[in-house]
Amino acid sequence: MKTDLSKQTKYFCKEYNKDTMEFKLKEIPFNKDTWFYVQVDATIRTTFLKYDFPIPPYVIVEKLTHYMTFYIIRDKIQNEKELLKWQEKYVCIKSDLDIQAKCNSTEIEDDEDWIIYSFEIL
Repeated sequence: MKTDLSKQTKYFCKEYNKDTMEFKLKEIPFNKDTWFYVQVDATIRTTFLKYDFPIPPYVIVEKLTHYMTFYIIRDKIQNEKELLKWQEKYVCIKSDLDIQAKCNSTEIEDDEDWIIYSFEIL
């Protein structure tokens, strides 16, 4: 499986409408104001490439007051060989992402800006 390194993951922020309790997705452009997402993208790309998987096409970001979850939408599994590889490497990928989330999360929850990150792979 050959990975196209020029592919760019699209990031979307989940925005809630408090009146209707529905949400919509708003694309997050990569620019100087969103450098944080560029860093997260580098973490995701590096992790997936380390284990020889294609760069995920989409990430949905859910921000709650002090918690931020990155839902990584990976490529569709094409055959049994890819499925077996995914089962074998999933734990490694998830572990690497969890370590990055822990390192970048705030340990002290008394500051008004504290935040805890997490990654989920769909």
